[in-house]
Amino acid sequence: MVDDCSTDETEARMQELPWLTYLRQKENGGFIASSNTGLASARGRFVVFLNNDTEVLPGWLDELLLTFDNFPTAGLVGSKLIYPDGHLQESGGILWRDGSAWNWGRHDDPRNPKFCYARQVDYCSGASIMLPRELMSELRGFDTHFSPAYCEDSDLAMRVRAAGRTVMVQPLSKLVHYEGITSGTDTTQGVKSYQVTNTKKLFDRWQSELALRPENGTTPTDTKDFGLDKRLLIIDAITPEPDRDAGSVTSFEIMRAAQALGFQVTFIPASNFAEIPDYSARLQRLGIEVLYFPYCTSVQQHLRMFGHRYDVILVYRVDTLFRILSDIRALAPLARLVYQTSDLHHLREARQAEVENDPALARSSEKTKERELALVAEADATIVHSIFEKEYLAAHLPSAQVEVFNWVLDPLGTKVPFEARSGLMFLGGYRHKPNVDAVLWFLDEVWPRIRQQLPDVTFYVVGSYLPENLRARGGNGVEMIGFVEDLRQIMDRCRLSVVPLRYGAGTKGKLAMSLAYGLPAVTTSIGAEGMGLVKGEAVHIADDPADFARCVVELYRDANGWAHMSQAGLNYVDTHLSRRSGTEIVRRALLGPAAKDV
Repeated sequence: MVDDCSTDETEARMQELPWLTYLRQKENGGFIASSNTGLASARGRFVVFLNNDTEVLPGWLDELLLTFDNFPTAGLVGSKLIYPDGHLQESGGILWRDGSAWNWGRHDDPRNPKFCYARQVDYCSGASIMLPRELMSELRGFDTHFSPAYCEDSDLAMRVRAAGRTVMVQPLSKLVHYEGITSGTDTTQGVKSYQVTNTKKLFDRWQSELALRPENGTTPTDTKDFGLDKRLLIIDAITPEPDRDAGSVTSFEIMRAAQALGFQVTFIPASNFAEIPDYSARLQRLGIEVLYFPYCTSVQQHLRMFGHRYDVILVYRVDTLFRILSDIRALAPLARLVYQTSDLHHLREARQAEVENDPALARSSEKTKERELALVAEADATIVHSIFEKEYLAAHLPSAQVEVFNWVLDPLGTKVPFEARSGLMFLGGYRHKPNVDAVLWFLDEVWPRIRQQLPDVTFYVVGSYLPENLRARGGNGVEMIGFVEDLRQIMDRCRLSVVPLRYGAGTKGKLAMSLAYGLPAVTTSIGAEGMGLVKGEAVHIADDPADFARCVVELYRDANGWAHMSQAGLNYVDTHLSRRSGTEIVRRALLGPAAKDV
């Protein structure tokens, strides 16, 4: 803590704290001199500058630090500043062409989604900023050219960018700023008068760079997303929950791929417009704008105001796109429309109808098929999740642009050997009917055969939203685990994964995830469909209950076979599910097949 010659009890009180390094200036030098004194004594990997007229809110420091992990090019990250009366002071700053500044969101609602996602900015006010200490030392701290204060934070942001790093605001880092307590608010007298003088200094130094910025008075909404010239709107039924279901992981990865392509991404959960604290914040933390009630109440409302801004609109699922297609075409006529099927719903419905011998569902699947094929024909591009689905659509709509986006995963691997493992596991989200059916079929038709030969084995049923009809089937070696926050805990415990799906469509995330952890699997033809897996390499494939049980028992006992399949699964993930290949697929879908490679 740097004390700039305070006249209150600060010196005595601070010296009582054994964990605090207290530095008292010999003479009052203002913000710049005190900050640079602190920098010279700092020893951490990062350095934080925090004004004395602030009150930090929970998570303030963690969110600043985490931003450097999420954005490797970041060189300076600032907080969202809130007035004591609850209004917003700033969520990042905008510099105009004349060197003057604008606090984005000043006196507005700090919960408004447009102020709540991480993004690159022109500058952040120095009241709360974090930088790598090595970078700040290389830049020699705040420039004394702007002593005693004002515009030194804008100048620092310009120098950070000149050093090849980015400047960001992280609105999830929040604090109350009692603006004006230290230096007042009157720009005609005292330290505050330097705000006018130093604005001219800033303009003189950075005139060539400022010439690229908008004129003072330009609508801030059109300039807030620094350096991004492509805009993508993603619409799905609900907010992705990547730790709870496979479809959410895919949605999350497509958003990240779009960001890597230079898109500013906006997301709408169109079925409920709900802000889900943990999951909405997860997207906002990564720079994705999430729209929710009461700030957005319908897709039509948003498109009526901002439809002209979007270059691409991507919509998930047949029901969602069917409901809003006419609004998109009318209110965003210049936007490229991409349809993300999640899976081909009519195939899943038809297969379920066959398994359950349900004529009504079979008829419903034909209506879904008609609707789904019409949407593929209307869209500028369609994303599916398996080679099978692409070939299927090619047979029906040969002129449609269809891209296969598999799961995006890195090989996570494992250090736990065969001998240290036991048990089988099934991973799924149980709001998805095929997963419930798979567990019930396995328990009724396959599990008794396995228990005859492996009487001590345990079957773990893992995943979110476990329904009561499955919980009731626990016992006799079956443990109904439900949601697990850290999948490695279960992936490194079990010896095998089983994926006994009888119907469904698209790539099966549960199977891809198992292989990524080096966990061999036994699956059905439906489970492996469209993934390009070789039978007997990374997985065993069996549809008959007796054959499925035999594959499980044999692999469960075979240490050498297990090791071979574990490595084969990791090799498959590395070859077929890399982030680079996923980004290339998203590029073709969002920008068209003729667009240049990333």
